[in-house]
Amino acid sequence: MNSLCVLNTSIPYFRENDAEGCRYSTATFIRFSKVSIEHGASVLDLGAVTPALLDPHATNELCMAMNEVRSAYPDVILQIGGRTLPELEFIVRHFSSLCPDIVSIPVSLFSEENAIALLRSRSDALRELRTRIVLDAEDLSMVFRAVQIQHDGLLDGRLRMHFCFGRQSGLPSDRDAFRFFVETLRRLAPETTWAGIGHGHSELELARWSVETGGHCKVTSTVGRSAADHEDPGATLSRIARLCKEYGRRPASFAEARHILSLDQAREKHVA
Repeated sequence: MNSLCVLNTSIPYFRENDAEGCRYSTATFIRFSKVSIEHGASVLDLGAVTPALLDPHATNELCMAMNEVRSAYPDVILQIGGRTLPELEFIVRHFSSLCPDIVSIPVSLFSEENAIALLRSRSDALRELRTRIVLDAEDLSMVFRAVQIQHDGLLDGRLRMHFCFGRQSGLPSDRDAFRFFVETLRRLAPETTWAGIGHGHSELELARWSVETGGHCKVTSTVGRSAADHEDPGATLSRIARLCKEYGRRPASFAEARHILSLDQAREKHVA
């Protein structure tokens, strides 16, 4: 078992449930980022693209916020997500300015021919994107689909996956189902890097199962629901860091996480 555990934490710059697309102030965003990093996070997930980002001013603000985090923590790993084809196309259009280290995409999106066609593009942005994708799976068929996408040469580098449990219309938090996901992926693509993600009450359950079976962790509830919420954004990360210690593991540093996630080469290109 890998003694290192990559801790990924969600700090959504745009709160998608807000009809006006309101966002945290940059100062609050930086504070949440700093506390999360101090508690062991090496990956900061800024969330999925939202309609608010269609405003060029909002896109520029997001780029500025990402650059400010990078200036304070040059090796931090920043993640954004695209759940639909238009969102993925937005990321591709703004790839050079956002320069995300990881882009999370649901495997189900690649049931669309247009999404597959996009991955086949030879543009510079798509070449970069293919090295940075992590695929989110919510049922076992998606594990097989992800492996097939990798075998078809549509991704560059190591396959990365998230197993998502506990969503309202998805798989419930079930230990046997989780272990079957892990065993199936190890049989089909043993070099894959993966993490379990639990939503709501299942978050810590999935974190424990991931840590004890050699996977990595994604934390989805480290920040409050509003900028006025003074909840400690590192509370859940602290619990997971203790879990790591319980199983003889520890949170990976930025450099260690980049190596585990096969992001070294992408980082070298960005710095160059």
